[in-house]
Amino acid sequence: MTKWIKEWPTEPGWYWFWGKTYKGSLKHELYMVQVWQMASGGLAYVTGGALLHEWEGAEGMWHPAVVPEPPPSVGGK
Repeated sequence: MTKWIKEWPTEPGWYWFWGKTYKGSLKHELYMVQVWQMASGGLAYVTGGALLHEWEGAEGMWHPAVVPEPPPSVGGK
């Protein structure tokens, strides 16, 4: 089993994040985060339609998420 790590992901994909999303946050929560490769070469960390930034004080632990394949389309489309 993969362990939780403190280092931010360096590869695109889906990850669990347990922590605070900004400096003023008082409670830790569990978030599903999608890491996108940007055209500029950097990475974007997206959860719930919002960007997660280390420079805004987000801190926590990361774990790769296993995301299943979507089911077949209804009606063959």
